[in-house]
Amino acid sequence: MVRTAVLRALHAPAPASHPTWCRWPCKPVLTLGLTSASPLRVSGTVQPAKPNVWLDVYELVAGHRRLLRRRRVRVSQGRFTATPSLGARRGRRYVLVARTTAGGGTLAGASPPLRLSIG
Repeated sequence: MVRTAVLRALHAPAPASHPTWCRWPCKPVLTLGLTSASPLRVSGTVQPAKPNVWLDVYELVAGHRRLLRRRRVRVSQGRFTATPSLGARRGRRYVLVARTTAGGGTLAGASPPLRLSIG
């Protein structure tokens, strides 16, 4: 489902329908990919479109994510592009995740993690 689902229950005994409509928000679908390695540039999509997404940058330390920074990125027609600053040093590993907040008929959502290594 891409939009909020609207459901109206029907059953056999009279009255056959209930006058109240029920709404279930859906989870947005986000993508995130590497557009350019130098300079670092990522882009992605969000459906249904939202006004902005949050781009989280994590450093992997001993197999655990440590949040380095969070940045709001504008979305235009369901697409966004960003140039995250990693403060990159050699031998470091990073994970980037694009997220949306709940609201506007959707739940909160997150992209699959994008893993980067600075060699």
